[in-house]
Amino acid sequence: MFMINFQGQDGFVWFTGVVEDRQDPTKLGRVRIRCVGYHTDNKVKIPTEDLPWAWVMQNVHTPAMSGWGDTPGFMVEGTWVVGFFRDADTLQEPIVIGTLPGVPNQAGNPNYGFHDPRRRDEDPEKEGYNISKYPPTPLSSSDHSINESDVNRLARNESGFSHKMLDTKNKHQANYVNIPVAGGTPFAEPVSSYQAEYPFNHVMESESGHIKEYDDTEENERIHEYHRAGTFYEIDGGGNRTVKIVGDGYHIVAGSDHLFVGGNANITVESNCNMYVKKDWNIQVDGDMNLLVQGNKTEQVMCGGTIEGFSKEIVKNGFKTTSVDHTVTNIYGEKFNEHIKSDITKDYLTNVVERIGGTYDFDVTKEVTMDSASTIKINQPGATQNAARKGDTADTGDAGGGSHFDVNAAGTDIIEVGSPTVFIGDTGVADEVVETELIEVDLDPVETVRSGYGLPSLNIDAVTARSISDGRAVEIANGIDPDTNEGIEYGDGGIGGISPVTGETGAIDTGASLNQENYSGGSEFDPYTKEFGHNLEDKLRFLGHTDPRINPELGRILENLSDSYGQKLTITSAYRSPAYNAKVGGAKKSVHQQGLACDVVMRNTTKDQRLDFIRKAAEAGIKGLGLYFSSGSGANFIHCDLGKTRQWGPSGSRRSQYGWAKPTLKASGWFV
Repeated sequence: MFMINFQGQDGFVWFTGVVEDRQDPTKLGRVRIRCVGYHTDNKVKIPTEDLPWAWVMQNVHTPAMSGWGDTPGFMVEGTWVVGFFRDADTLQEPIVIGTLPGVPNQAGNPNYGFHDPRRRDEDPEKEGYNISKYPPTPLSSSDHSINESDVNRLARNESGFSHKMLDTKNKHQANYVNIPVAGGTPFAEPVSSYQAEYPFNHVMESESGHIKEYDDTEENERIHEYHRAGTFYEIDGGGNRTVKIVGDGYHIVAGSDHLFVGGNANITVESNCNMYVKKDWNIQVDGDMNLLVQGNKTEQVMCGGTIEGFSKEIVKNGFKTTSVDHTVTNIYGEKFNEHIKSDITKDYLTNVVERIGGTYDFDVTKEVTMDSASTIKINQPGATQNAARKGDTADTGDAGGGSHFDVNAAGTDIIEVGSPTVFIGDTGVADEVVETELIEVDLDPVETVRSGYGLPSLNIDAVTARSISDGRAVEIANGIDPDTNEGIEYGDGGIGGISPVTGETGAIDTGASLNQENYSGGSEFDPYTKEFGHNLEDKLRFLGHTDPRINPELGRILENLSDSYGQKLTITSAYRSPAYNAKVGGAKKSVHQQGLACDVVMRNTTKDQRLDFIRKAAEAGIKGLGLYFSSGSGANFIHCDLGKTRQWGPSGSRRSQYGWAKPTLKASGWFV
C-alpha cells in the first residue's frame, strides 16, 4: 500500500523509548526499541522479538559505507533514546537520532518493558536475578549507582562521587614511590593530575570500564586513556606524559628508531636486562663513564678491541672474568700502574716475549724462585762486567795453597764452583749443547716459486724467491692459506716499475673494454666510474690499464678512506680476470678476481703518511692489507681488500712485513 506519510511528507511522528535488543542479525547497528505510548510495558502482550528494528542515525564524521568511519552507535540495553518514524502511517520503521540521560531512581526490572531486559545474574537461584544489569546498584567498574546523574563521574567531579578508577590508580601508584636510580635520587610514579570541572571534561567509558578523557579544564588540561586492567597513559597540563603498563610491553620498529632526551635518562630494571645487537654497537660518552658491578663481570671479545683515552673500571665485592678467543692488544701511551692486593697466578701455554725500552727495576721483599725445564739465560750483550761461570778463567790469580775461589785448588786460576744451568752475561759455548740437523737447501728457489704460482716466467732473484718461499711456509705452519695473499705483484702497476713476473715495464693491457656500450670480462659489477653512477665526486682515480669493475661496497669504503686520508686515491689494480691475475703474479685465490680488492699507489709518500693511511684504512673497514715498497721493482703501493682480516709484507707473509709498519698495524687491530 502506498503510504502518503512516508518519510514525513505530511506528518512527523516522534517517539521516546528504551533499547531492549542490540543483537542485529544484519550487523548494521540496528536496535529494538519499546516506544512510550506506542508499546505496552507488558512483555507478554508485546515480546521483545516483536518490536521493530530501528535504524540508528550516525554523525557526519562517518560515511556509514564500505566499512569507513565509526562503527554504529554505542547503545546498550536499557538506554533511553529519542527518534522518529519515517513511516508515519504504520510506525514500523523507527529511526534513532539520540540518547537521553537522566537520574534513575530505581534499579531496572527485566520482567517489564522500559527496563534493561538483561538480568544481573544468569542464575535464577541467586539474589538479584530479577534486577536488570543497568542501571546498577552500584556499577562495579565505577561505583556509579541509582539516584545520581547518568553523566560520568569523571566529567562531574562532584564531592562524594569519586570514580572507582581514580581510587584504583592512586592505590597502585603507592607501590612505585621509591624506584632506585643508578647514582641518583630515587623517583616515583607521578600522582594523577585529575582536577576536572564540569562541563569541560569530555569522557567516554565503555561497558567493561575502558576510559578516554579529553579534559579542557583551564590550567589542568589533560589527555587520559585507561584500560580496565590498569594500563594507562596520561598527559597533564604541563605536557608531561606518564605511561604505565601493568603487563608486558613490546616496542617493535621495522625501520630506524630515534630517541632524544634533552635532560637526564634513568632506566631501572628489577630483573635481567638482555640486549642483542646484530651489527656494530657505538657508544659515545662526552663526559665520564662510571660502571659499578656488584657481582661478577664476564667479557668475551671474539676479535680485536681498542680503548683510547682514560678508562676506569671498579669491581667491588665480586669477581671479574675476561675471556678472549683471539688476539688481545693493550697499548699504553703513558704510565701503566698495577696494584694487586693478593696473589697472582699467570699461566702461559706458549712462548712469552717482553721487550723493555728503558730500565727494569725488580724489587722483591721475599724469596725469588725461577724453575725451568731447560736452560735459564740472563745475558748482557757487549758488556765487560759479566758474571763468573763454571769453567771460566779467574780474573785474579790464586795465591797458592788455595784462594777465596776454592781452597782445594791452589794456583789453577780456574773456578771450579758454579751453576751448570744458569748463565749470567754472554753465554759463550762452554756449557751449551749445539744440536745440528740436516737442512734441505732449495737450489732453484725461483723455479719453486714460479711453479708454485703457476707462472710462465718469473723475473726475480734467488734471495727474493727464498723470502717468498719462507713466507709461504710460515703461513702454512700457522694454519693460514698463503694463496689468499699476494706473493708477487707487478710493482706500481706500470707507472715505471718492472714486473717481477715478466720483466715488462709500462702499463699492462688487461684485455677488457670498459666502454659504457660494451665491456667484457667476468665481473658482475659495473665500472666504478661516473659514467655508471659511481665515484661521482672523483675521489678515486683508476689508471688507464686497470679494470674498475669493483664491488660497490669496496668503492664506498675507498671513497670514505679518501676523505679521511685527505687525498684522492690512485688505483693501479682493481678487478682482475683469472688470466690477468696470473700474469701479474696475484695469489691463486686473490679477491681481486671477485672485485673486492684494489692496489693504491703510494709513490712520493713519507713513512708517517703511509702509517696514517694504515690507520685510516682500518677505521674505514679494510680487512686485508698488503704493503709493497721495493726500490728494485719500483713498487710503491698498498693492497686493500674486503676479504679475511690479515696483513702481509712484500713476500706475501706476515714474516716479511716492514718493521716500521708493525706497531701501527698491531695497534689498528691486525695480527703481526
